[in-house]
Amino acid sequence: MASKRRNEVGMSGNGGQFAPVGRSEADVPIATDQEIIDALPHSPGFERPILDDRDSAGIQDFGLEGFDADFSAWHDEGSGQAVAEVGLDVPDTDLMGLSDLDDADMTTEESERIHRGTVVLDQILRERYPDADISYDAERPHLSWEYRQDGMSTEEQMHDRAWNDEKGPVTFANEADAGTFGHEHLGRIFRERMEDTAMVNAPTLYGSAALIDGQRTAVDLDNDIAASAQFRDEAEVEMPTDLNVRRYAGHLAESSDQMKRLSEYGHCSAGAALDELDKVTPASARHGSDGERFESYQLCRWIERSNEELHEEWIR
Repeated sequence: MASKRRNEVGMSGNGGQFAPVGRSEADVPIATDQEIIDALPHSPGFERPILDDRDSAGIQDFGLEGFDADFSAWHDEGSGQAVAEVGLDVPDTDLMGLSDLDDADMTTEESERIHRGTVVLDQILRERYPDADISYDAERPHLSWEYRQDGMSTEEQMHDRAWNDEKGPVTFANEADAGTFGHEHLGRIFRERMEDTAMVNAPTLYGSAALIDGQRTAVDLDNDIAASAQFRDEAEVEMPTDLNVRRYAGHLAESSDQMKRLSEYGHCSAGAALDELDKVTPASARHGSDGERFESYQLCRWIERSNEELHEEWIR
């Protein structure tokens, strides 16, 4: 509290020449947490705790050579946690062996091919980096990891935690780089996965089999009827349409993981799917209803043909 002469504030008497003067709360500056920390003496190696909220958090380079990887850290006041996030773009066309394609001159067939490759690469990324979020808002798939720690922490500590995550951004960068010794290469994993894949022409990233029956066209209905009759007559049978493939697979989704994936996403592991079909369908034993045997027969031959076509398209 400041002081003034007694006669200046209207006080009289012999209480001395100075008197206290009150201040309103607005007159008193309150130091921020950061100002208090900055004013304290710091020992060597002192690391400042994270005090900024998310809106105030700065974005820094995470430090992965060859990758534009962003790092930011903030304090979540609601949960009382320190939070860090790392994000980077996936070099998808490089990993798929399609980096020579020019986006400006890309044909419809090339665009569809990239989409088919993206669906398989997406599956690999989700399996190998289960804690990462994948988004497709930009031209390339984007991976981001979030790390949380109760209480206060520093940017250095949160950076170290992200850096040392066994399934985090550093591992991804090493696996995306063909030259990193001692690590798997995502490009090789992608080619191996594609070599063992059966896929409809337009698979989906986000699974849904609920609307397949409602999407069937006259072409799909005619294909189903004609091929079924040919199968009963032991004549040459038409190949199923993509929508019929997904529909037939949906009938076996409860007893086969690969048929569930084929029904919902439009692709599956060819080898695993054929093994599962051999176990859960009556095709090889020549029993069961005509419809069951027909659908199993169509699925088996479609899987084999689709796998051959993808092998010609991707495996050189």
